[in-house]
Amino acid sequence: MSLLANLAGWSAFGMLTRSFQLALQRKSQTETLHVTGVYAAVFGGVGYYLYNAEQRQKVLLQEKKEALLESRARRAAAASDA
Repeated sequence: MSLLANLAGWSAFGMLTRSFQLALQRKSQTETLHVTGVYAAVFGGVGYYLYNAEQRQKVLLQEKKEALLESRARRAAAASDA
């Protein structure tokens, strides 16, 4: 998933969370629009962090996979030599 889609999705989730909160309290949505923006920014930050965490995990998994494949190839070569 792209960074922009991740940020947009999490920001929308933050805005939805704030709207739901105001609906439960039966308050007007338009009185505190700046707070809704803060929610969107905070949840967008969460989305940015999660995107980068996912990218780091993909790199670590790829490195681990390469190391395991090299180890498997060495064991296969040693077994065929014996």
